[in-house]
Amino acid sequence: MAINLNFSGVDRPTQGGFLPIPEADYELVVSDFKVKDAANNPNQKVAHCVFEVTSGEYEGRRVLHFQGLLGDQLPYARVMCEAIMGAPLEDDFELDDEDMIGRNFEAHVGVRPDNRDPDRKQNRISYFILPFQTEDQPF
Repeated sequence: MAINLNFSGVDRPTQGGFLPIPEADYELVVSDFKVKDAANNPNQKVAHCVFEVTSGEYEGRRVLHFQGLLGDQLPYARVMCEAIMGAPLEDDFELDDEDMIGRNFEAHVGVRPDNRDPDRKQNRISYFILPFQTEDQPF
């Protein structure tokens, strides 16, 4: 399907059109989750995640998250998976992309400079909130 677009008089948006949401705790849902080879290391696996805010003023806004799944990234991957699954996981957990989609969880979304342009800002997951965690059991 082809469509003719007339861009005369149309300016490019500032911030690329993706203004970050304010730093805070948010209820999120996994709208997309794919495990892929890392671009710079085919021996590394990375989860490419799209999370969507489920309520409040920023409902429907998306936060992208990339999580390494091997080596020194395993502790962080475990916390992410436990937050999304809503329970502590066995040491031997089979990660299935499809099982993650549609799951609700809570995370603290932060704001940081964009990797490609430090004058622009982007959201990032600062930390995942574990629903079963108590104050005397920090992660």
